[in-house]
Amino acid sequence: MGWHDIGYHGSQHLSTPNVDSLAADGIVLDRYYTQPLCTPSRGALLTGIHPIHSGTQHFVLFGASPWGLPLRYKLLPQYLKDRGYSTHAIGKWHLGFYRKEYIPTNRGFDSHTGFWNGF
Repeated sequence: MGWHDIGYHGSQHLSTPNVDSLAADGIVLDRYYTQPLCTPSRGALLTGIHPIHSGTQHFVLFGASPWGLPLRYKLLPQYLKDRGYSTHAIGKWHLGFYRKEYIPTNRGFDSHTGFWNGF
């Protein structure tokens, strides 16, 4: 979804009444609160920390990379499992898989359907 695809940003071709209502009644975060690439974005979402602190800030993680999102960080699905939730990942992982400790099912997800790499 692009910037101008939302009604409150002036979209003339898409109707987004629910998003528009949330924006009107809540807080709009529109000052670059995300990363422009998938590895840093996923890492930030799952750890709750800025990518510069996990070493994922520079670019995407390539398939042959001998590293991944550092194991010292507890991820969102691990917190959710502590609270009794089932956790499932769908889609690409793209946070490392060069050792079995880095794959999604060893980072808190009960299951994962998708690719470990970017494609």
